[in-house]
Amino acid sequence: MIGLRLVLLCCVLYGYANFFHIRLGIERKLTWLSSASFIILVLYFSAYRGLLYEASIALVLLGSVLFVYDVYQLIKIKAYRSIRVTLLGSWLILYFSIFASILLQVHLDHYDNYSHWALIVKFLYTEGHLPDVGDTIISYTSYPMGSSLFIYFGTV
Repeated sequence: MIGLRLVLLCCVLYGYANFFHIRLGIERKLTWLSSASFIILVLYFSAYRGLLYEASIALVLLGSVLFVYDVYQLIKIKAYRSIRVTLLGSWLILYFSIFASILLQVHLDHYDNYSHWALIVKFLYTEGHLPDVGDTIISYTSYPMGSSLFIYFGTV
């Protein structure tokens, strides 16, 4: 199940990245960062409106539609993009494979370095909005908001 969710997250990000490249003309190397930034900003503003979960679902649906549309366009014009293998790409794939295989075999211990992310993501799940001044569980200035919202999006 985790693998399918990871594939869905990658497809959603690819859908947004391709949309930003083709429709908005953003350089290909910046589209993945632009996609993540767009998702974080939408979640940020929707969290203050109390629509965090709804915005997450809408972002997943829209990204999935963009991905399916892109795949449809590739099939329709029968122009499959050739995948160019570069030295950098090969190194990154090799590094990711080694890193992923090690992480799958190792039991990770929880240290305090990651408690901010865990705490805010749990708060986002339970409360459905970002903390404000009146919340007693967590101080609204003591967490990494952008990365926490992206982790929340990746786990919804």
